[in-house]
Amino acid sequence: MKKIFNIPMLLLLFSCNLFNSQITLNWSITDTSFANVTIANMTDEYYYLPLDIKHLRPYEESCDSYGEFEDTYPFLAPMILLKMHNSTEVLQYSRPHIDIEKRDSINKLLIPQRRYEKENIVNWQKKMKIKTYEKAKINFYLINNILLLKPYEKINFQIPVDFHDLTNNQFNPYGYFFKGEYQASLEICIQNNISEYLTTSQRKRLKKYLLYSFPIISNQIYLKK
Repeated sequence: MKKIFNIPMLLLLFSCNLFNSQITLNWSITDTSFANVTIANMTDEYYYLPLDIKHLRPYEESCDSYGEFEDTYPFLAPMILLKMHNSTEVLQYSRPHIDIEKRDSINKLLIPQRRYEKENIVNWQKKMKIKTYEKAKINFYLINNILLLKPYEKINFQIPVDFHDLTNNQFNPYGYFFKGEYQASLEICIQNNISEYLTTSQRKRLKKYLLYSFPIISNQIYLKK
């Protein structure tokens, strides 16, 4: 029987592997509360990545678009992908139920913080001359979470890890509840239409850098609970 090769698929796989080797991502968990992450530019190009290095988020098959922005969700954060050991099945995240009393008490605590954040965005919108409040929110989050990578530069950072509340948001938690052995990796997924949400002056400041918008997948580590 003749073997039939799907040439476009082979080219796609080659392309993904090639680009994934340009920016590398490695991580480890030394204890149960922090992930040690290293991202490295293995090329002689200047790159920038919209990347939230203070949070993690659960795995989604497709990149979130900037238009789906939520105040309480770190959509630029690295995603954690969990699979049962020796399995290809991806563990689905869950959103724990919060009772009304607890939700109300959290809400009261968050009122001053939300008021402060809203004032910040309103001022930012005026300063940057952005037409709508919604676009100003996205722009503020983007511009404060852009990682600049010089040629052959390596950046190390730590991210708090709580598998029951990955996004570190008591009011709107996303988490994983699992027992046994699992293999875990990180993935960075970046939309390539970031320029739509940046101002002209911001784009000029980033002129030296290229947007790196290809998926970046880390090494696998093993977790046991």
